Amino acid sequence: IPDNLADPSVSKFGDTYYLYGTTDLDYGLGRAGTPVVWKSKDFVNWSFEGSHISGFDWSKGYDYTNDKGEKKKGYFRYWAPGKVIEQDGKFYLYVTFVKPDDKMGTYVLVADRPDGPFHFTAGQGLLPPGEEGTDSPAVVDDIDGEPFINDDGSGYIFWRRRNAGRLSADRLHLDGEPVALATARQGYSEGPVMFKRKGIYYYIYTLSGHQNYVNAYMMSRESPLTGFVKPEGNDIFLFSSPENQVWGPGHGNVFYDEGTDEYIFLYLEYGDGGTTRQVYANRMEFNDDGTIKTLIPDMRGRIWHYSRIFMLPVRNLPVLPWSISKRNPINRCRKKVR
Repeated sequence: IPDNLADPSVSKFGDTYYLYGTTDLDYGLGRAGTPVVWKSKDFVNWSFEGSHISGFDWSKGYDYTNDKGEKKKGYFRYWAPGKVIEQDGKFYLYVTFVKPDDKMGTYVLVADRPDGPFHFTAGQGLLPPGEEGTDSPAVVDDIDGEPFINDDGSGYIFWRRRNAGRLSADRLHLDGEPVALATARQGYSEGPVMFKRKGIYYYIYTLSGHQNYVNAYMMSRESPLTGFVKPEGNDIFLFSSPENQVWGPGHGNVFYDEGTDEYIFLYLEYGDGGTTRQVYANRMEFNDDGTIKTLIPDMRGRIWHYSRIFMLPVRNLPVLPWSISKRNPINRCRKKVR
C-alpha cells in the first residue's frame, strides 16, 4: 500500500478486495489521517477514491479541559477498522473512534456499498468537546473491536484486553454480558482476531508492542467464546525477523480467499518507530493437527507463494507496494493522505 497504514483488515466482495486501516501521519497516536478504503482487483495494485467517512475534520484541533482541570488540544481519530461484514445487502463497519478528549470506543457504521459512505446507525455521530448533544452509542466502550460471524449466522465481537461478547441479530449491540478469554500468556493485549478453519476456532492476540510486537494464538473446538487451549508447540506464531528487516509485526487480520483456499495474515509493521507503520501480508500455513506454522515475516508478500509454484525467476516478480521497507529511501517519495 503506497501510504503509512496500520491495523489492516481485508474483505472481498464480488471481484474486488477492500482494505481498511488506520492512516498514520507521523505525529504520534494523538493524530491520524483521513480514513480511506483501499481497493484492488489483484491484491497487488491498490488505490482509493475519497474518504468513506464524512462529518469530521481530521486536521482540526479542539480545545478541551481534562479531568485535572488542564487546558488541552486534541483531534478526532479513526483507528483499527475491523473486517467489514455484509448482511441483508448492507455492509457493517466496526471501527474505533477517538475523540479530541481521548474518550474512545468501537462504533458500528453501515453503508450500502463496501467502500461507503458509512454512517452511524443511531444518533448524531460524535460531537466535539463542549458541543451540546448526545453522541451516538458505542457497541463497546473500548478499542479494536473485531467482528466474527459463525457458520450458523451468530455474531460475536472481540476487543482489547481479551474481551469478547455476542452481537445482537441486527449486529448493532451486545447481546448479554461480555466475557474475558483466558490465554496462555499474560500481559497487555490488543488487536484481537477470530477466525475458523476446519472446525477449529482460532483466537489471535498481540503481546507487548512497538518493535517488540508479537502475535500469539489459542485454539478451541467448542465455540468462539469457550474451550480455548494453548496449541502444541510454539503459540507465538509471528514475531520480528531482523534478517528480513521486519520489526514489530503487530495488529493484523486474517483474510481467507475462497478462490485459492489461502489464509493470508495482514499486519502492521512497526518498523523504525513512531506512526509511520506499514501493511505487510504473508501466507499462513498449518500443520496436520491444525496448529499454525511459525510465520517468518518478510517483504515478499503473498505473490511469493505463486512464484514457487510456477518457478518464476525472482527478477520477474511484481513489486508489492505494501512490502517496501521504510528503511528504503524510496519511501520518502510516498504521498500522505491528509
